[in-house]
Amino acid sequence: MKHILALQTYLILAVAFMGEALPIAKSHSHTLPSYLRTPVGLVPHSAAHQVPVGATISHTQSAISLLAANGTALHTTPVVPGATNARPLNGNGNGNAKARREESGWVTFAAWLNTGESPIASFATSWTVPPAPAANDGQTVFIFNSIEPADFTSILQPVLQYGGSAAGGGNYWGIACWYVTPTGTYFTPLVQVQEGQTLTGYIQLQEQSANSTDFQYLCEWSNLGGYGLLVNSAELVWATETLEVYGIQSASDFPAGTTALSAINIATQETNAPNVTWSVAEDVADTVFTTVIVDGSVNALINITYPTV
Repeated sequence: MKHILALQTYLILAVAFMGEALPIAKSHSHTLPSYLRTPVGLVPHSAAHQVPVGATISHTQSAISLLAANGTALHTTPVVPGATNARPLNGNGNGNAKARREESGWVTFAAWLNTGESPIASFATSWTVPPAPAANDGQTVFIFNSIEPADFTSILQPVLQYGGSAAGGGNYWGIACWYVTPTGTYFTPLVQVQEGQTLTGYIQLQEQSANSTDFQYLCEWSNLGGYGLLVNSAELVWATETLEVYGIQSASDFPAGTTALSAINIATQETNAPNVTWSVAEDVADTVFTTVIVDGSVNALINITYPTV
């Protein structure tokens, strides 16, 4: 019954957030934009926080705290009851999903909901950094794997981005780990990467409390030591492979061709090969597609295909 209720909540959220996101405020040489792009939408500049090396995020039912390596609270924000990160998925993780039609946001993705008693222990995805888009129109492109709790009050994700975001960026590709909530956005320093470089984004369960109410997760990138993001939160159960975009003016603002999300491996504490069926959502009108080439939890392969110029 709890999984049915969670799914009903998910569908209600998808309908409730059908409207367009607020536009990014125009920036001037002496001011910062009022809203910044993140991998789950626009957030106020005051809510964006870079995570120092060695710091930890503690997300409880009442507050979200950014803690320095020595335990000192660098920033704390209260949790707003009922606030969530809206997701455009309309499906149960074991069938076809329906994408909402919009110019920006999660334009195509695959998702799976862990309904088992054993928590996700690890989630890894590899891909090759695609060519830069042919045009530069101030767009931002995010590609990532991620996991979220059942109530969608946060999302943990290793993100490849092209363009600008709250973490910085420009007309180049960069990577960072993100933890985004309705009241605060946290990210590691953005590191520039090169076209053709192979990357692997990891999310791993580090610890679990005896009563299974508190979980510690680590988000990190292969070959990028010292830039991991450690988060204490509720259990994370929704897994996704996502393309998210903002400021797209034409097909030339996307990378060309297809990005293969490969070596997708999900394990739970109980098994290294849980029963996973990926549910797909895509923007058919804009010819942006997600295709599951190899389904499952072991060495799965999912392709993201961009529009043809």
